[in-house]
Amino acid sequence: MSDFFKDYLTLKEGSTPVIAKVYEAFADFYNKLEHKNEKKSGVKREFFKEFAEYSIAYEQTLKFNTDNREINEFLKRLDEINVTVVKPFVLAILKVYSDGNIDIEEVIRIFRLVESYIARRLMTALPSNTLNKIFATLYKDLRKHMTKTEGNVAESEIIAYLLLSKTSTGRFPDDREVEESLKSRNMYNISPKIRTYIFERLENHGHVENLNIFEGVQNQDYSVEHIMPQTLNSE
Repeated sequence: MSDFFKDYLTLKEGSTPVIAKVYEAFADFYNKLEHKNEKKSGVKREFFKEFAEYSIAYEQTLKFNTDNREINEFLKRLDEINVTVVKPFVLAILKVYSDGNIDIEEVIRIFRLVESYIARRLMTALPSNTLNKIFATLYKDLRKHMTKTEGNVAESEIIAYLLLSKTSTGRFPDDREVEESLKSRNMYNISPKIRTYIFERLENHGHVENLNIFEGVQNQDYSVEHIMPQTLNSE
């Protein structure tokens, strides 16, 4: 429950609250909202209606039970590799989709972009500390650009622009950087979850029916074997 409040506040405030004080932060957020709209009627009812809708979206991120298989698989992969920093943004997109304000094809394009951004960063070992701020404000940045372009540019194109515009440790690694990392990095000794994720993506790319690689590795149905000896000799 604390994580839901944290992700909701991150989305609304654009910064991540301290988890130990998340309920105090929520109360403060609500009190400010109520004070700002004290002359308007129905504020409390509308607030908790929207809050309940976000809670449904949050449940979908935990149970992978949207009405679309590709989205559910995306959510499950994020859960398997424990990438929680994207949750506030994912909540926002699922809520917009639930409201009927974005079509399913755009949602899928957006989530593919987000996954590519995350996966490329994992493979190139870029530091993750910059991601909190990036995903805390990504939905607000999207809305800002949607207003600027008067809705004439697709949401996925704006997300692509925003992520590709990041620099330094927040950058979107290009193909050359990923290729160099795969050639030079010791992929065997990276985090087992990340290693399994890479195998899963390679195995299931372009498949109609996906194999459950994560479960197979966990149950020891699949294992990682060396093609070549770990220590080479003159032979």
